[in-house]
Amino acid sequence: MRNQHPDTIFLNEVIEACNAWLECDVGLGATSQITGDGAIKAVETHFSELHENRPSLLVPSATYGIYSALKAVGVKGGDTVGCPSYDWPASYAAIKSIGAKPIILGVGSKTLTLSPESINKCDGLNVKAVIVTHVHGIPADVPAIRAVIGEDIAIIEDCSQALGSSLDGKPVGTMGDIAVFSFGPTKNLTAGEGGMVVCRDWELYEKMIREVCHPVRQIVGGAGDVVHYNNFSIRPHPMTAIMLWYQLRGLNLERRCRKNADYAKTLMNKYDICVIGNDHRRSNASSAIPAFLPSDLEEYPCECELDYTPSGAFDIKYMKPSKRKILLFRQPAFHASLN
Repeated sequence: MRNQHPDTIFLNEVIEACNAWLECDVGLGATSQITGDGAIKAVETHFSELHENRPSLLVPSATYGIYSALKAVGVKGGDTVGCPSYDWPASYAAIKSIGAKPIILGVGSKTLTLSPESINKCDGLNVKAVIVTHVHGIPADVPAIRAVIGEDIAIIEDCSQALGSSLDGKPVGTMGDIAVFSFGPTKNLTAGEGGMVVCRDWELYEKMIREVCHPVRQIVGGAGDVVHYNNFSIRPHPMTAIMLWYQLRGLNLERRCRKNADYAKTLMNKYDICVIGNDHRRSNASSAIPAFLPSDLEEYPCECELDYTPSGAFDIKYMKPSKRKILLFRQPAFHASLN
């Protein structure tokens, strides 16, 4: 018997998504990254509905989405942008790529997300924007951060790992000015690669499409007479949209949050593991439960029979993998069903 091809599962998902799209009569025209029609319009509309009808825009990656969001809120070379000290380096790289200056801000020990108290470090630095990451699906306290920085500094939510998570019942991605989601490997939805930008209002959306879209879409998509022909336009692959449309059809975010909460409770009660970001205000839709590794252990006892991996986040100040002893406990068979 011939060995199964290593890409069999992924390719079967692609085939299933294509067949489902062929059988669907959505009346949105042919899928095109030039015009934004077809499956691209379908997933953008669905995503908006999941996020209080905020306008959404499909992009080729979350990193490019953050880069473009920074430009849309007016960040230029020489400006200062805040970012959390515990994160993946993509946000930091996006800030640097514009020529802006990152300022590293502290995170709370109970959530690993940006601490509102650390915002005081921004005083007098002419900060233009702050990137708030919902790391490991844990919602950051965006309203508290907004209360500290006021209305003049833009908040960009990095929701790469947090689709479906919420704070006080409010979905992540609906608390800042612009939010960015990721559909790369290990995310709550994956299309191989891709991202979604969710904007606070149509004015910011128009600025975003001028930054990222082909001139044709700028014209038909609402940019009016102000079309940017020399923008840094990198467009999503049409297959990304079809894969996302297929996965979004059966997505049950409430059930994912319940699974996360039940598994976190099992870890705390049965194994006495210190779960991070687990409280009455937060709901996490991630498949992985972040937890502190006891300081006296080099690794967790194998007799627990739990699937876990190191968190993989970085100490942004030194641009090295974080030395924090944090593990991500994977829920059994979580990805067996989108429901």
